[in-house]
Amino acid sequence: MTVGLTKIVVFCALSIAVSGCGNPHADQISKAKSAVGMRLKDPESARFGEAFVVVPTEKSDTYPDLKIVCGRVNAKNSYGGYTGEIRFIVWLGKPEGASSSEVLEVEMEKRSEDNVFTQVWWGPDCSKHKQSR
Repeated sequence: MTVGLTKIVVFCALSIAVSGCGNPHADQISKAKSAVGMRLKDPESARFGEAFVVVPTEKSDTYPDLKIVCGRVNAKNSYGGYTGEIRFIVWLGKPEGASSSEVLEVEMEKRSEDNVFTQVWWGPDCSKHKQSR
C-alpha cells in the first residue's frame, strides 16, 4: 500500500470512529428545547443551560421507548428582562410504527426552585441524574 493510500485509509477510519462520538440524545434534546421555546413569551431570548435525557421510572405500554428530557432555561419576560433560570421536563415517545419520537407533554417551573415542581415533576426521574442540582 502506498503512503498516500495509507493516509486516506487512516483518515477514513478516524472519520468513522469520531462520527459516533456525538451526543446520542441530541435530537431528543433539540425537540424538547423547541417545545419549551414555544411556551416562552420570547422564544428568541431563550438561553438553555444543562439538558439531559433519562428513562422514566414508570414504564409506558403505549410508548415503550419513552424518554424524559430534563433541563434549564432562562428567557426574557414581557418587560424584556431575563427572569432567572427555571427547570423544564419534556416527555418524548415514539408511537408504534413511527420513525422518530414526538413531544407528549411539557412541564415548566413557574418560578425558580419551586418545591412543588421539584416533588411532583423533577424529583421522580430528573433528580437521579448525577448532574442535576
